[in-house]
Amino acid sequence: MITFGWFGPLMWAAVVVAVIAFASIVGPILFGAPWVPMPFHTARRMLQLADVRPGETVCDLGSGDGRVLIVAAREFGANGVGVEIEPLRAFISRLTLFVLGLRRRTRVIRANFLEVDLGDADVITLYLLPKAIRRLAPKLRAELKPGARVVTLTYHLPDWPPAVERDNIRVYRI
Repeated sequence: MITFGWFGPLMWAAVVVAVIAFASIVGPILFGAPWVPMPFHTARRMLQLADVRPGETVCDLGSGDGRVLIVAAREFGANGVGVEIEPLRAFISRLTLFVLGLRRRTRVIRANFLEVDLGDADVITLYLLPKAIRRLAPKLRAELKPGARVVTLTYHLPDWPPAVERDNIRVYRI
């Protein structure tokens, strides 16, 4: 009989990590929401156009690795809330925010953004596909307070006129 000693548990741990990583990459692609990293300069431009102020709450729906949250907290003095359904990315963004010392100003919720209350947000950022934006639009209208801003990259909110439109970024005011 062959025994693996300490190698057996290590091998099983590697298999579990590989399955989680595979599901994290392939799952979103199959279900229509692939993760595409947003450059930091684009996140900065989105927040500038939304006129984010210190102390406001920026909510990034589909927050990925937390780049918008990092820029919002570090450069704009805002509080950040990320909503990410994919467990590995949510973990990575939480870890990154902790390492950067931003845990007091930011948090990441692992959930479907269609099931999260958005009523406290001052600014919502979206880098989503059109299908997801169409499903989200009624929720934004119903839950956001007057004066809140929605910022989209690449795709627009259907039937909403943007207040600002520059560089493939659109800002909508409630």
